[in-house]
Amino acid sequence: MKKPISADSHITEPQHCYVDYIDPKFRDRAPRMERLNKIGDAFVIEGLASPMPTGPVVAAGKDPLQITARGAFAAARMAGWRSG
Repeated sequence: MKKPISADSHITEPQHCYVDYIDPKFRDRAPRMERLNKIGDAFVIEGLASPMPTGPVVAAGKDPLQITARGAFAAARMAGWRSG
């Protein structure tokens, strides 16, 4: 049996990409990374009812059994977000 692979979990936005690269007039409303007590690092996005936890977002290359909602951006593989 072949192991399934994920075709969409290999790219992760850097922590501050939205704040650093958005037009300054929208910076206060830009999605931003925050450390939250119950879920760890999460993107907080205006208009979403709940923050987006980074656990599933930084899952590239992980065993599916080790993927949790709680996570830290530092757990992301740099190849998923660093260019150059």
